[in-house]
Amino acid sequence: MTCSSEGTALTPPLFLPVVLLAGAVAARRPGRPGRVGAGITSVVALLFLAGSTANLPNDFAAADAAGTPRALTAGLAGIHIALSVAVLHNGLPTVRGRRAVEVAAAGSPNAAACGSNGRRSGYGDCGRNMPRSR
Repeated sequence: MTCSSEGTALTPPLFLPVVLLAGAVAARRPGRPGRVGAGITSVVALLFLAGSTANLPNDFAAADAAGTPRALTAGLAGIHIALSVAVLHNGLPTVRGRRAVEVAAAGSPNAAACGSNGRRSGYGDCGRNMPRSR
C-alpha cells in the first residue's frame, strides 16, 4: 500500500481549516494582529471559493470514478461557497479597517442612528452633544 498526498473529490486539504481557525482567533484581537488574522481568513475563504467553483468539473469526475453521488459533491461545493461568502463578508471590512469605526459607533448611546462614518446626519457627532428631547 502506498501513501498519497492527493485527496478525493470529497476530501479538502486539511491544512486550510487549521489556517482558517488560526486566522479567526487572531482576527478577534484589536489592531494590526486582528487585521492580519482577518486577512488570513479572507485568503482561506478565497481558496475555498476557488476550489468549490473552478475545480468542480474535476470533483465531479473524481466522484464518478469513486462511485459517490454527484449531488453530494455539488452539496459540499454549495456549503463551501456559502462559507466562503460569509467569511469574506465578515473579514474584508476588518482588513480594510472599517470594523473599528463600526465598533466605536456601536459604543455610543445613539448607535442605531450613526452612519458608517460615525456621524448622525443633521447633528454631526453621533450621540454626543445632541439636543435633548423635551
